[in-house]
Amino acid sequence: MRTKTLLIAAAALAAATISSQAQVYSQNIVGYINTTVPNGAHQFQFIANQLQTVTANGTNKIQDVFGFSALTSDPNGVTNTVLYYWNGAGYTLYTYYNAADSGGSAGFYDGNGKYVTNSLNQGSASFIKNQAGGPITLTYVGTVIQGTNVYTIKPGFNAFSLYAPISTNIDSVLGGFVGTSDPNGITNDVLYAYNNGWQLLTYYSAADSGGSAGFYDGNGNYQSKNSAFFPQVGQGFFIKRQATGVEYWTNSFIAQ
Repeated sequence: MRTKTLLIAAAALAAATISSQAQVYSQNIVGYINTTVPNGAHQFQFIANQLQTVTANGTNKIQDVFGFSALTSDPNGVTNTVLYYWNGAGYTLYTYYNAADSGGSAGFYDGNGKYVTNSLNQGSASFIKNQAGGPITLTYVGTVIQGTNVYTIKPGFNAFSLYAPISTNIDSVLGGFVGTSDPNGITNDVLYAYNNGWQLLTYYSAADSGGSAGFYDGNGNYQSKNSAFFPQVGQGFFIKRQATGVEYWTNSFIAQ
């Protein structure tokens, strides 16, 4: 995924740290994220909105979070941009139509032709499919939200992103992820990273790995500091919980 980020308060974000402090020094950071989605053989990207977009329609509505000028449409639905919206158990498909092709409002429509107003919230992720003849660039504009974030990880697949527009291994100090582990790899949390195909990493504690706590590939190689597996800015990932019951992943982001 080719992703470029520019934040107006770039200097403040450069000093961003995970902190338990209650005081927030920079309360409003406004910026944008550009995410390029290729076409052809690699036309899917696992996207994430890491900004808060507030309009008269509400917060983080899909008709507002990225510029429609980049999305493609035709009346027959052949070259249209398609959103594979993660609903918690699978994907619901929404197709983009501009106003001329829809005969109504520009935006995403379900299979019954109904205009949809779902939200793309921080901390969640969905797939986008580019059916156009060339790459498209999605632009997100909004506010970087600071404070404490709590993810609820349910048994099965959970589509996540980092709340803040940063790139790091999720079990770093910035990411704060501490997963479930056993030495046999049965109940361990599994990270599914997408980069033109799935890459699976399994979480082991230090006691169960005999080394560092973090994510390991299928050959037992420690990967938590391998940037090839970092979620990039604007990129989502799956956490598969193999144990029963929910677990909670908490982190905090404060730019100083």
